[in-house]
Amino acid sequence: MLEYLLTGRDAAGRSRTERVEARTADDAVRIAREALGLSDVVLHTDDAGALYSRQKDVAEVVSPRDFIRFRDLPAPLAGFLVVAKAVYRQNRGFLLFMLVLLVVRRGLYSSWDWVDWGAAFILLSPIVFAAGAQLFQGQGGRYRMLIDAVAWGRWEEVLKRARGLEGSRVQPEELAFQRAKALAGLGRLDEALAAVAPFADGATIPEWMYLGRLSDVYSAAGRFDDAGATLKRAVELAPENPTVLLDAAIFEVRRRRDPRRARELLEEARTHALSDVIDVFARRLEGRILLEEGRPREALGLLEDARRRLTAFRHASPLIGAALDTLESELALALAAAGDLDAALRHARAALPRLRALGDDDLIDRLRAALGPAVES
Repeated sequence: MLEYLLTGRDAAGRSRTERVEARTADDAVRIAREALGLSDVVLHTDDAGALYSRQKDVAEVVSPRDFIRFRDLPAPLAGFLVVAKAVYRQNRGFLLFMLVLLVVRRGLYSSWDWVDWGAAFILLSPIVFAAGAQLFQGQGGRYRMLIDAVAWGRWEEVLKRARGLEGSRVQPEELAFQRAKALAGLGRLDEALAAVAPFADGATIPEWMYLGRLSDVYSAAGRFDDAGATLKRAVELAPENPTVLLDAAIFEVRRRRDPRRARELLEEARTHALSDVIDVFARRLEGRILLEEGRPREALGLLEDARRRLTAFRHASPLIGAALDTLESELALALAAAGDLDAALRHARAALPRLRALGDDDLIDRLRAALGPAVES
């Protein structure tokens, strides 16, 4: 069973965030409505993220509601709050004694001595410890730096950081796929495929996820026909998985410029439960489809809304930053087609550093065609 987090309203109208164990996101939402009696359910975990959700491992310290709140905060701040809360909770009896001692002594004496200062230091020590833990970040900080390097296509750095995380708590398949993407980006596709081959049997991750991530490896190598074929197989294996369907739809509209097929996949995905983050990508996808259909003014509203909503998740991962920059380029194309060239140039220039870093020549060429030489000035 997988772990899903969701928020809904109970019979009294109160908002509740719960952890639900289920086979799929659809089942999790059904359980929330039927077994827990929740309405207006908002899903926070998609079928891919559910494989790695571990809120129950920290449930004594971090509630499902806090888990979701921390997701939307900068990683250092979220880490600080988690550690500080854990230390206070684990030592609450002793810390309560120190607090009572300090309050009593402040009522009896006007001046501070070493006992008062000692009690105050002990009361503040969890905050100091939590701040220190973020200042000297361990595996979590190093993993985030790895993903930041991936998000900017710094492939040699990705390889170095992936090696540094071997034997850590980061899942072996995660390191393997990030390493494979870097190898593919460096033109070493055979090594990339060999790096992830041990995870192809479905024992560690579902085959649909393996194929979905393998398509990213092919895309990093510029092998888009192979990436498309891999995604097609993933859809055949998991035709009711909205994450797979949306990934395939995005590929169809971005790489094959086939809005009809992309819309078919999008509509099928929307018959299933979408997490709050995935729903943003679905709206963005619809905007991109409208743009490819020659309806830029209709696309603009969806793309701008997706940009606003996606910005709320910008702290979750450096990859969200990459997605936002690609979205800037899509906004630029829509604005150019709608005749607002000044706004289009602003968005295009914001997107170009990332597009260049990732070698997205297709989008760069489209921006040049739409906006001319001014886009690079």
